[in-house]
Amino acid sequence: MSTTGIRGLRGPAVLVAALVLALSTIAFFRVALLPAIGADLVLRPGLLSLVTVVFGVGRLLTDLPAGHLADRAAPLRALAASSVGLAVGSLALALAHSLAALLVSTVVLGVASATTTPTGLTHFSRGSAAPPGHRPPACS
Repeated sequence: MSTTGIRGLRGPAVLVAALVLALSTIAFFRVALLPAIGADLVLRPGLLSLVTVVFGVGRLLTDLPAGHLADRAAPLRALAASSVGLAVGSLALALAHSLAALLVSTVVLGVASATTTPTGLTHFSRGSAAPPGHRPPACS
């Protein structure tokens, strides 16, 4: 009897894959809320577009270091840290009452979002998530 599940993933790895997907999705929820956020804070569209820009900057500046961190640290610990960062950023976004607070919370979301993908892929590529013959499908 095989111990692998979906596309060669072992049981706990399916949970990690679902967590990476959920965390990645959470980081992008703010886009759909931008019109309501702009109305609540009385922001012009130009200022509101900064929300997307600062998320991208936070993510861009963190993508490469996050991959390096995932190689050096335990990837599941880094994934847990990104979960906390996403929770803090989401809460701060929900409580933001000024443009500055909105931008800071969005940078936190961008930085935390950047750590989810490399840490999840590092976990899979190290072999703890899938047996050697199934690692490429597990990472795709």
